[in-house]
Amino acid sequence: MIDYGRRRRKKELAQKGKEAAMALHELLQAPCHFSSAIAKVDPFNAFPIQMEPYMHDLLTFCRFNILMRTLFVPNGVSSDITAGYRILYSVEKYTNYNPLTSHWIPFAFQSAAMMHAILGCADTATTAPWNHRLRPTAIKHLNAAIHIVNKSLAADPPTITDSIIAVVSTIAVMEEVSGHHDNWKVHMKGLYQLVKIRGGLVALKSNPLLLDKIHRADLAGAVDALETPYFAANWDSSCLLTTPAIPFRNGRFTELERTLPFDDRIRSLITAFEATIESLNQLHAGDTEVDPTNLRANLTSMQYTLLSMGFDDRPNEFCRLSLILFLASIFNELPQGHVLGNDKLRMKARSLLDDTSSLMRANESNLDILVDFRLWIMFLAASTIFNHTSPLKEWYLKSIAVTASTAGILDCSWDDMRNRVSTFLYITSVHSFAFEDVWQAAQRGSSIWFPRHVC
Repeated sequence: MIDYGRRRRKKELAQKGKEAAMALHELLQAPCHFSSAIAKVDPFNAFPIQMEPYMHDLLTFCRFNILMRTLFVPNGVSSDITAGYRILYSVEKYTNYNPLTSHWIPFAFQSAAMMHAILGCADTATTAPWNHRLRPTAIKHLNAAIHIVNKSLAADPPTITDSIIAVVSTIAVMEEVSGHHDNWKVHMKGLYQLVKIRGGLVALKSNPLLLDKIHRADLAGAVDALETPYFAANWDSSCLLTTPAIPFRNGRFTELERTLPFDDRIRSLITAFEATIESLNQLHAGDTEVDPTNLRANLTSMQYTLLSMGFDDRPNEFCRLSLILFLASIFNELPQGHVLGNDKLRMKARSLLDDTSSLMRANESNLDILVDFRLWIMFLAASTIFNHTSPLKEWYLKSIAVTASTAGILDCSWDDMRNRVSTFLYITSVHSFAFEDVWQAAQRGSSIWFPRHVC
């Protein structure tokens, strides 16, 4: 029976490898088709800008829907990337809904600034996530988009269209991805004023995709920097924070609450998370009745709520950070989770981990639940740091190894470890591969950090 299971898993992995190879082949072939057909595609210069071969390649990248894994191994470190919109839309990628091809690319054919913004963003998305510097191509399109926006705003009267707002939102994201957090702030202040002149977010309700782009830009810099988002005041979080006291669906949270008494707001958010996870699992299983746009809106609302609050008592603040990290793991996309130079979120979580150490010493009768909760949070933090040479990532990996070693579980298999960390908030299709990589890295590192330990 065991041999049968192994053969089946080996066959499944082989099939995935075959699919990845086919996807890579198609991706490499597709740009050639577009590049060779430029004269046929744009014989009368009908595009909003003068097109060049590489631009067609980038647009092809944006519209690709095939998932690919481990396409390149820079510096000996394996990486999972996705083609096109899957890098930008981590929720929608489980459906046939592609906002880029259904809305933004057609929209860009009517706006030179938006076309430049999409091309710059696409060029950034093709760069490995740990390489946070914009390439010359991206900078070229970024500057062109900014020039067009400035020209429109300098007109009398200034022109503030949906296109201008969308472009400024995209530029803000690109600045944050490139590690220029101060520039992100400048663009967000400008974006806030533009939206205010247009009548506020309420005036844009008829365009939910534009609202989503604004929120993505707002959260791009706020999450990792643990800052209050610019549009936080526009969110009504009362429905999330006034949930009636209902039992947790997950018994481990009930167990944890005996040691870490939750604030009512944290308790309400955890129950909301549990309901949302059920919808996410249905979406990932192919349930076409789950609306990805509504699901993203719910998750976005949770992000705004968590970033707009804070707790003086360290245990509840630690729980708040753990929920923000959990959302960051779900939004495993560009830009969230890919910002390298401004990581106050994981730095603060690191400082608060000491509290769980003292709690573990003071609550030996509840030691297992605290060990597992501590491991779960460290797995979340480590799995969302994509710079494999980051000292902060190494710290989390080492802390996982130390915690596991102290608990006598450093030698346990991934299946055994998964049974522990998956008892909190956990989505198999999101966390399984990422957490397993973290566990293997922690075990490999233990032979260096603890040379006397025999693995």
